[in-house]
Amino acid sequence: MGSGHYDSSVTYCAITRADTTGASLMRHAADVTSGRVEAAVHPSLDPKRLNREGLNIRESRDNADHPTSRPVVVIFDTTSSMRHVPEACVRQLPDLMDKLKQHAFLPDPQILFGAINDATTYPVAALEIGQFESGNQMDGVITNILSSQGGGGGSSQESYELAAYYLARHTELDSLEKRKEKGYLFIIGDEKPYSFVSKEEVKQWIGDTIQANIPTADIFDELKEKFIVFWIFPRQAQNGNSTAIHNHIKELVGQNFILLPDTKNLCDTIVTAIAIHEGWEADAVAKALAADTKAATHAAEVDALAAAADTRPLDDL
Repeated sequence: MGSGHYDSSVTYCAITRADTTGASLMRHAADVTSGRVEAAVHPSLDPKRLNREGLNIRESRDNADHPTSRPVVVIFDTTSSMRHVPEACVRQLPDLMDKLKQHAFLPDPQILFGAINDATTYPVAALEIGQFESGNQMDGVITNILSSQGGGGGSSQESYELAAYYLARHTELDSLEKRKEKGYLFIIGDEKPYSFVSKEEVKQWIGDTIQANIPTADIFDELKEKFIVFWIFPRQAQNGNSTAIHNHIKELVGQNFILLPDTKNLCDTIVTAIAIHEGWEADAVAKALAADTKAATHAAEVDALAAAADTRPLDDL
């Protein structure tokens, strides 16, 4: 996957058309709410979906259009406290691709969008996983996320660990296999993962048979062998000010925990994190983004990311 080119004007037109007509950008969720389709994961995001070879794998591959592919994964919490985030990202999607490529922060990005809910309280869509895409196919995938449909319990836990399991064991990355370059993963959520990956949930949602539950800390360690893992914690979310949850997430991702003051800066925050980790100086990133006609990343956020980023070579591979 990952061939083709992204035309941001197509997405801007779709956003404008939705705003003009009053239609929801989250098309599948709107169809479910209206009763036009059954409440279920859209086929484009089904974590059991097989590729042409009959394998349950999401692939980021080099191709003629993108010879040095680099995977970027963005996973959202879609429970009630986070209901605004997926649509906010849709509106920033053209900026995400344009800024990564325009400034050469990441020349050949391939982006996979996905979502998590709570497998214990929301059996409709606990896990949604798209494909790695470089073209406008990603627009359709993200608008098919089943957002704003409820879910989530009162335990301050959601099924992030289920997504971590899938991405650790069901992705293949040319950047890693050929060039020892990890992908980038951004988890966007305001609660904790459960303490272990449930073997029953893995069977139900992914189709794998595993012998025992896996501690969440262990699956995150496995995940980090493939991805540089960031956790973006929106302060505007329900648990935005929970120091206890912040500290728990920091135990999993360390210095790559990002407390986001305003969701409108989500795109710039992702771009800045990638650019700094790719070796760009914080001042150069801020200057490049400030030159854009769209909203620029706040200097304080750039400084915070610069302090947090680990730009050392991947000598552990």
